[in-house]
Amino acid sequence: MKKEYFTLLFFCLMGLLIIESTSCKREGCTNAKAANYDSKAKTDDGSCVVYGCTNPKGMNYDSDATDDDGTCVILGCTNPKAENYDPDATDDIGTCIIRGCTNPNAANYDPDATDDDGSCIINGCTDPEATNYNPEATNDDGSCVYPNLKGEAVFWTDDDYGVGYISVYVSNSFEGKITGFYSSGVPDCGEEGCVTIERDAGTYSFYATAEGGFWEGSITISNGICSTMKLWVNKDGDPLFLGMDSNNNASEIKTVEALKE
Repeated sequence: MKKEYFTLLFFCLMGLLIIESTSCKREGCTNAKAANYDSKAKTDDGSCVVYGCTNPKGMNYDSDATDDDGTCVILGCTNPKAENYDPDATDDIGTCIIRGCTNPNAANYDPDATDDDGSCIINGCTDPEATNYNPEATNDDGSCVYPNLKGEAVFWTDDDYGVGYISVYVSNSFEGKITGFYSSGVPDCGEEGCVTIERDAGTYSFYATAEGGFWEGSITISNGICSTMKLWVNKDGDPLFLGMDSNNNASEIKTVEALKE
């Protein structure tokens, strides 16, 4: 009986030793960060599953991570159009370099462009002489509008010389009659009693006639300016007419015959 008892005890002890020996050699995941961590494992068998950022470029890179969980934070340019585009970047930090047209008024404006490359195409009037000149325009679209290149001139006299109404002709075309006079000051273009003409800028021949008298000469008309031509009689015995323009330049105009005094 005693012999059987010791035999049973022997086998029980051997079983415990075998179990303990097996436990000491237990393999599994020994990384506490792993989702499948085995606290009883004594030997790591490489089966650990650690979720985290596996990209070394990530600010939160985890060297222990075995499975990327999409949490990587990588700063850089996220725009594929940029020359420094980073396909791994997750957070754009405004460093993208996109060359193109940065002018919103251009036909080829690129709202994503960060660096103007001089390629902007702006349609408009490129002539500085035009009223709608666009200094930004790169392509003339034929829309230029030019100012009125006409000017005016007024023919007048300062006294009633007793010669009647004075008929005025410019470039051999009858323009009207001077029916009044201005004893002081100089009339503006369009004043009543004078003869006002409108012409393109340039120099024009004229002549005027009255009872017994004749004036002839030329007058220069400038863009947007009212020039004046005074017709008068020299009463100092010399039957000459003098014309005075807006720049006070006198031109001697001879008569065909003496006027009435």
